[in-house]
Amino acid sequence: MGSVGFGDYTAVAETWGQADAAACARRRAFDLVFVSMCPAVSDRAMLEKYLSCSRAFLCIMAFAGRRERQAAEAVRAALGLERRAVVPDDAFCMANLLYALGYEYKYECSIFAASCTEEMTADEARGLLAKTIMRQERMPSAVGALVCEDGVREAVDRYVSENCRDGVLNNTVENRHGRFLVPV
Repeated sequence: MGSVGFGDYTAVAETWGQADAAACARRRAFDLVFVSMCPAVSDRAMLEKYLSCSRAFLCIMAFAGRRERQAAEAVRAALGLERRAVVPDDAFCMANLLYALGYEYKYECSIFAASCTEEMTADEARGLLAKTIMRQERMPSAVGALVCEDGVREAVDRYVSENCRDGVLNNTVENRHGRFLVPV
């Protein structure tokens, strides 16, 4: 467990797997539990664990809606794959879970857009795009049948070859984030 103290505050940086959730819950150990972009908060039981560890606030940051990498979407289209469904760790799912737990009007929520451009070498792009698409197609929420890994790699190679400039692929990433502040 890593911790840093400053003044009357101590920040603890550890993974959920490292935390002793039962001990934290018994003590309501923290004034603030901050969870950012964590796929572990995808069901009611996990949300309840986080809530139980805080004596004051839970702050959650999660994707809100589609996460689009321009390059991955172009390769998916070339393969004839449909757009992906929203995944369970989405902020809108979080809002429903909070509602089910009785927090319907007791939390603050904001949704904001984010956009950036990733620069990757051709080799980095090939690895990331192939891995991303294969992971998406193995997810139970994916639309359509599983795809052939060789077919994905061929489509990725073609896309990277056509879109790299001076050995670099610029990939636009667009998404929205949801931020929840829940008084406990």
